[in-house]
Amino acid sequence: MFGSIPKIKMVTVQVNGNEMAWAWANHFGTEPNIQMAYSIETFAWDDDGNLLIKTYYPMPESVDSESDPYAHLLGQ
Repeated sequence: MFGSIPKIKMVTVQVNGNEMAWAWANHFGTEPNIQMAYSIETFAWDDDGNLLIKTYYPMPESVDSESDPYAHLLGQ
């Protein structure tokens, strides 16, 4: 009836100079099949104001360079 609505909860934030990192608990899916995965995102600003963002989240060993990295999370 309703589409997937993600719920994201911030676990922690750390700041060090021009860098920042946060960890999230990500809940997604539709009832009754709600899944959860943690992710870490890092942010770094250089002297010119450019921003580099990196995101890290667990991947099963079955996911390789040819795979869709989101398929296992979406149940595909």
